[in-house]
Amino acid sequence: MLSASEGRLTNFKKSMGDLKETLEIKKNNALKAMVMTLKEHVAELKGELTICKVALSNGMLDSGSKQHRMDVLKLKEFEGMRFTNEKQGGIMIGTWEEYQKEFKK
Repeated sequence: MLSASEGRLTNFKKSMGDLKETLEIKKNNALKAMVMTLKEHVAELKGELTICKVALSNGMLDSGSKQHRMDVLKLKEFEGMRFTNEKQGGIMIGTWEEYQKEFKK
């Protein structure tokens, strides 16, 4: 009876060893797949970084931040009375000084 139990224990230990080996192989394969995915992602990001660096060195990214000139009325060019809209209070202001006085009130 003791030898039968020892035989079963030996078989159990062998099965457990095989199971551990199978789990290790699966774990290693999963890790290898994750590493490959990460390497591909890093390579893609490096490519995008290179494109951004080239665009920046060519000034392509900076072109949107240039200021555009606008022609607006200058104070010297302003003549005559200006009336504000009634929705804004309906105040009549004739000169720059009057405007400043009205604004300070």
